[in-house]
Amino acid sequence: MLRISMAAVFLFVANTAFAGDAPTPVPANIKPPSAANEHTIKNGYPELSRALYEEGVVTLKFTVGIDGKPVNLHVLHSSGYPRLDATAMDEVGANWLYHPATRDGQAIPVMLEANVRYSLRDDPMEGQRAVFRMTPEQFPPGAWDKHENGMSAFVVSVKSDGTVYDIDTTHASGYDDLDDAARKAIQNWTFTPAAVNGNRVATGVTVLFVWPANPETKTP
Repeated sequence: MLRISMAAVFLFVANTAFAGDAPTPVPANIKPPSAANEHTIKNGYPELSRALYEEGVVTLKFTVGIDGKPVNLHVLHSSGYPRLDATAMDEVGANWLYHPATRDGQAIPVMLEANVRYSLRDDPMEGQRAVFRMTPEQFPPGAWDKHENGMSAFVVSVKSDGTVYDIDTTHASGYDDLDDAARKAIQNWTFTPAAVNGNRVATGVTVLFVWPANPETKTP
């Protein structure tokens, strides 16, 4: 679940502060901005971050323009995971809107901070996917030494008898040999069938193969 909270909601009037200046106190005749739509992370967790159990809070700082759109975003405090930080910046910049701040009824730009909390606790997707973290021995021949890495993700269609009848790639690792190895493994699996009211039914399951990076220095 992603929890979004606003921190230090109204910092200072953007057009009165310069690099190196201290934040300017907010005059009484200024009305702070307010949310004009739902401030959530619509696309949720990055798939690889979920698979690797990455969690944390990223604090973003940005300007809310007179049109209510966040601009000039940057990370004030990192979550500890660049992938989560980048997703938060992309989502806030693309999807969040505000009623702009005003001074004496006129819209003005202001700067805000927002905390975006990434937490897998109570994540609705947990339990609906299978994640496999591959060891060097499980890589295709030569792939580990070539420093290939990434994530292969599939939606697997399973018959009522537990056998696989279709595999749809939803995320490619960037390396055909890794994706092919994952797909071939799935083709030979048999799942415990899903059941509704005691009757076995066909279903689908998301399967992730995480191919970790080789930490050894790559030879030129």
